[in-house]
Amino acid sequence: MSHDGRLPVAIIGAGVAGLSCAAVIANAADCPVVHLIDQGSRGRGGRASSSRPTTTTTRDPAMVFDHGCQFFTAESPEFRETCAKLERSGHIARWHGRFGSFDASTG
Repeated sequence: MSHDGRLPVAIIGAGVAGLSCAAVIANAADCPVVHLIDQGSRGRGGRASSSRPTTTTTRDPAMVFDHGCQFFTAESPEFRETCAKLERSGHIARWHGRFGSFDASTG
């Protein structure tokens, strides 16, 4: 228990759902201490996280591999506002890429 009598909150999993839950609790008027507990090796984000392997030379372009959730759409006004805040703070970015395919047998 904290010195002001509020119980701390532990959230197991720092994927999209866990992070969303933590944000709601943290933004509450009488916010308790929120602890995120996650075993993911790539950091927070769960299936929406990315890995950024180092390149072998400085001439190689930076690579980012998205695992699982490469993109999402925001349809509800509440989620759009959440996404706008995350975009302004640099935690997410709009994706302007194209879809393609790769045939592993022909390279």
